[in-house]
Amino acid sequence: NFCQLNLYNIIKNNKDVLLKSFHKSNQLRPYHYLCYNFNRKPHREKVVKFLMNKKHGLLSSPYHNLFLDGKKSVDGWTSKNRNLYYYANRTHYNNTYFSIITESHFSNIDDIDNLSFTEKTWKPITNFHPFFMVGGYQSLSKLKELGFETFHQYFDESYEELGLDYMLKAVNDVLKKDIKQIHDIYYGMNEVLVHNFNNYFKICEEEIEDLQNYLFDFCYKE
Repeated sequence: NFCQLNLYNIIKNNKDVLLKSFHKSNQLRPYHYLCYNFNRKPHREKVVKFLMNKKHGLLSSPYHNLFLDGKKSVDGWTSKNRNLYYYANRTHYNNTYFSIITESHFSNIDDIDNLSFTEKTWKPITNFHPFFMVGGYQSLSKLKELGFETFHQYFDESYEELGLDYMLKAVNDVLKKDIKQIHDIYYGMNEVLVHNFNNYFKICEEEIEDLQNYLFDFCYKE
């Protein structure tokens, strides 16, 4: 849970500010989606190549010379973004309605080693973004086990069983909608987005408490 708790430590003091800002936002946004990519991996290649033909969103991929913040530096990071792990340009999230998450690991089979969540998942949740998930097998089901709500009422989430190609089809169906339709869908899921935001902080605080209790028991056991 390193990524999860590290991001929590960075944003925990801004929780109320972030909530208040979200509740005040209601302006039309210029783009449909946001999709961050850095290291080159097969599942990301497929997603990026699909999205490169779409003009509806914000897409980053250094291997395709697609940058959202500044120009490429020697080590691959952009000049204004030295650390994508926990950096989140809130303008990107506030200018888009949903994220396409390309997690570090992807699998179409039941493989526990590939089922994990990094900052790539937690940043959309803490920025009030619904999302399509390209990650480990049954990622959406695992998030539900953790108390999060997904978006089957608004998006076709049968891609969890049918695979990456079907997910791209589901994304394409959303991209066909005009920005006003997307706007109305987005604000129709207000309660879900706030629930997920609060649930992220809840599970972080519970895990920190569990860890503290474990360490106290370990240090003071006879």
